[in-house]
Amino acid sequence: MKKNILFLENNAFMRKLVYTIFKFQHKLTLCETIHEATKHIDKVKYDLIITDLNLEGENGIDFVNEIKKLDDELPVIILSGEIEQKIQCYLLGVEDFIAKPFLIKELDLRVNNILNRRDLLINKDYKN
Repeated sequence: MKKNILFLENNAFMRKLVYTIFKFQHKLTLCETIHEATKHIDKVKYDLIITDLNLEGENGIDFVNEIKKLDDELPVIILSGEIEQKIQCYLLGVEDFIAKPFLIKELDLRVNNILNRRDLLINKDYKN
C-alpha cells in the first residue's frame, strides 16, 4: 500500500529528484515553504515527513518542533548539509538525518526501512 510522504525542500532540483525516486512507490506531497507544508499537514495524515533544515529565511528546526508537538510518533527524516545540527535533530526525535550530498539508494532504503518498521509497530499494537 502506498504511503503518504510530505517532502519540504526549497530547492526545486531536490524536490524533483525525490519525486522521481518515490513517485511509483508512495504518494508524495512536495512543498517549498513551511507555511505550505503546514497547510497540507492540517488536511492529510502523513506516514513520513522529509525536510531540509535550510529553508530560505525559515527554520527547519522550528518546523520539526511543531510536527513533533502535533504527533510525536510521526517519523521525520532530515536531509541537510548542516551536519553540526545533527545531534539537535536527534534530540528533537527525528528518525534519521541524511547528510547532503547523499546516495539515492541510501535515501530509498532509509525511507522504506522507517515505513516498514512503523507498519510493524502499528500492527503489533493493533494485535495487542
